[in-house]
Amino acid sequence: MSYRTAFREAVGEIPPTSIDMDRVIDRQRRVARLRAWGASGAGAVMVLAITLTMMPRPPEPAPPNVAPVVQPSITTAAGTPEDAKRLEDSFVAALVREVPNLTWPESASPDIPKLKVGASPQTTLESYSMWTTVGAGGSTAEVSTRVWRLGEEIFAETGCEEERPSDLFEYACAESSGPDGAQVRTIERAFIDAKAKDRKGEHQLNVNLLRRSGTLVTMRVYNDPGQGELPLTAGQMIAVASDPALALGPLPPGVTVRPPLEPRPGESSAPDVQRKIDTAVFAALRAQAPGVKAVGARAALEDEWTGSGGDNSIDKYWGQAVIAVDGHSGLFSVQLEREGSGLAGDLTCGPQSRTYACTTGEGPNGERWRITTNTTGGSERNVQVLRKDGSLVWVSHSQGPKDAFALTAEQLKAIALDPAVALPGK
Repeated sequence: MSYRTAFREAVGEIPPTSIDMDRVIDRQRRVARLRAWGASGAGAVMVLAITLTMMPRPPEPAPPNVAPVVQPSITTAAGTPEDAKRLEDSFVAALVREVPNLTWPESASPDIPKLKVGASPQTTLESYSMWTTVGAGGSTAEVSTRVWRLGEEIFAETGCEEERPSDLFEYACAESSGPDGAQVRTIERAFIDAKAKDRKGEHQLNVNLLRRSGTLVTMRVYNDPGQGELPLTAGQMIAVASDPALALGPLPPGVTVRPPLEPRPGESSAPDVQRKIDTAVFAALRAQAPGVKAVGARAALEDEWTGSGGDNSIDKYWGQAVIAVDGHSGLFSVQLEREGSGLAGDLTCGPQSRTYACTTGEGPNGERWRITTNTTGGSERNVQVLRKDGSLVWVSHSQGPKDAFALTAEQLKAIALDPAVALPGK
């Protein structure tokens, strides 16, 4: 079971942008916070392999024969259901226009669009995310987009990664100019080697388009192994992202929005929360595995550890890195949620099998815990601890290229039960 599958089982469907573009944005927001707090920046995300980066080309001038984009007159006000509906319809219309013979495999009829949107209370004031599953040319993929009102900082902070050679994972990034002076960044990732196990063939293509108005449109097309080639090309994605109707409505009088990288309420009231939890996690991890190292250019946990999965604040936390212990490696992550009952469920075990093992118990302070190990395809182990105050600690670890976990189940449980690995009191 993958992290994506486990999380969807716990909390329901989540937009694909939150496991790609949002992860990068969350990382950069965390870096911005740490800079403000006087801490060193976090390292880049590692995904069970070191990435190969093709250094970006300098922006190209727009061809002289490109017609200027005709800006539509948007009359729906931001923050209203009408504006959200207009934006959803515009996204579907742009996909249908740019991709011949497009189908909607998850719809009741392949000819009827089926679109999902971000969880409430999402509005069109600051940004709006949408996603769907599409098919074309015998292939299927998840397609998502997010439209940001103030996107300059995000675009500047989410550039092409540094060059990192790898036999497992290809990474290519290029920059160019789009219609009407827009800046375009195209990023492609693909697992290519058998050592990637169940991820071999996983493929994703991202297009980030920043308009001169400051509006940023991010698009992602993703498919799992065995789903064929991606049904959208980079050119088609750029055409969709360039659609002038794909924009948030005008703000109502007197309403202002803050830049998305600015710390949110709760973060500024406890500026050292992130660092304290990081430090506690590192200490708990090193207590169980003194020789632990991070897999990356710097091989230091403090440099390679990155926030993920949503805004880290006084109410939630998620950090991760690829670690190595005694020659074995794998992705290690820690998630904390103040209101954890919904995520934890009843913490019971399903039927045991050759590929699924589960144990439950009670900790020294009345905590309830569950350890699950799933070896279907790849191998993943999860430890969930529900504390008496209702907060949840979720420690996850995946098996790396070698056939052994870097940490045992008991080591992971000890980390999850460590009382220092906790959110601050309120």
